[in-house]
Amino acid sequence: MTAPWINNIGARYVVDPEFFCRHLDFAPANGNSNSFSIPALPSSSGHLIELPIITIGKRMASPDAPRADKINELRSQGSSALAAHHHQISKLAFSKMNLGDSMVRNFHIFDEIHFAIEQRISICMQPTKKAKKGDRTSQTFTLLAWLDSGSDFPNLTSHPWSVGRSRSYFLPVIRHKSMVALKCHLFTDPSSNGEESNGDQIQSLSRLPHDYGRSLRPSIMAKDPFYTIIEIFNFAASSQVQFLNLIDAQLDVHTSGPTSQDFESLGYLKYIKHMLYGHLQKTKHVLESIKNAQLPTWPKDDSNSEKAAAAAHNVEQDFQYILDRTISLHTRTTESISVLMSSMSISESQRAITQAERVGKLTLLAFIFVPLSFTTSFFGMNVQQIEGKNLGIWWWIAMSVPIVGLVFALYFIDISALWGRVRGHFRYYIGLGT
Repeated sequence: MTAPWINNIGARYVVDPEFFCRHLDFAPANGNSNSFSIPALPSSSGHLIELPIITIGKRMASPDAPRADKINELRSQGSSALAAHHHQISKLAFSKMNLGDSMVRNFHIFDEIHFAIEQRISICMQPTKKAKKGDRTSQTFTLLAWLDSGSDFPNLTSHPWSVGRSRSYFLPVIRHKSMVALKCHLFTDPSSNGEESNGDQIQSLSRLPHDYGRSLRPSIMAKDPFYTIIEIFNFAASSQVQFLNLIDAQLDVHTSGPTSQDFESLGYLKYIKHMLYGHLQKTKHVLESIKNAQLPTWPKDDSNSEKAAAAAHNVEQDFQYILDRTISLHTRTTESISVLMSSMSISESQRAITQAERVGKLTLLAFIFVPLSFTTSFFGMNVQQIEGKNLGIWWWIAMSVPIVGLVFALYFIDISALWGRVRGHFRYYIGLGT
């Protein structure tokens, strides 16, 4: 990915520069170079599509219970590494990245074992020949797809998403297709071209171009651009469903844990909620792109309209399901946060009640020992009346018992109410006398 490469591709296929601008938008939100023009309006994105691809990774961590401080440290390291990665990409001409290097849009850490990287496929549909009036089948077009994935990530300690370090690896994106398991002999081995690569380090997105279009009809692909990219949509939907399944499983763990871990779960749920909100907005943009592809500006194959329409309907149905699932998980997370905060408030109230009971016991002990301390200090005074007489212990007991009894009487009797009744009777008798 270099500036001359972008210039050559754009000039060769007459690509809208906005396509490159949006794909390379890595400016930080608090940076001086951010103009906040992206996301753009749907009307200006009729020929552009952005599909988020999420790859799940796993690390071989210890089976002990995850520590919140360790997870927070991993997230902090990941955030710093991601910011440095985006800064390097944004320099473009002065970047040290080579052509074909992979890019990462976002990096999520769930626990010490599971993490996920977010990448993107940007698609541009560029008409090359105008169709005759009322005939969309004669229009030719160019489709340009730009994938964030390329070569495997290097095993650098500065890249926490790099596999091969800490015994980590990527999970494959599994796409379900009817009866495909019985036709596995028809598919070639992706590594049969002589290239050797470690399967644990492969991003599934980087294998997408291999044998692409095997399930599509070439005759329809030549006339219908949206049908041509159906497999890309299917791949993106499959990766996002795996991502949502992981979040669902993580929520089950953190919403059913012991109350002693409520405070740690609260921070985790806020992290998940922020993640789901971002995914929710991106899924809405994908659905808008699917609707834009049904507009007259996109060529269609009227001779095979039923098959192309069925494929488009299935894709829209899948992403509508992803949107509904994301909303459901976001709502579940919000409700879990509310329940957790209420539970924590109740726990704090219970602790306050317990503490008040302990303070009450200490107060009761003070009502016993303070009068005893007074009488003890009284008999210990160096005065002539006490020193000249041999007073026994019974004198101290005889004096202490009435004083302690008086103090307890004052403790259990409401003096203010008693004084109020006395004042009331006094005023009543004064009134009768006058």
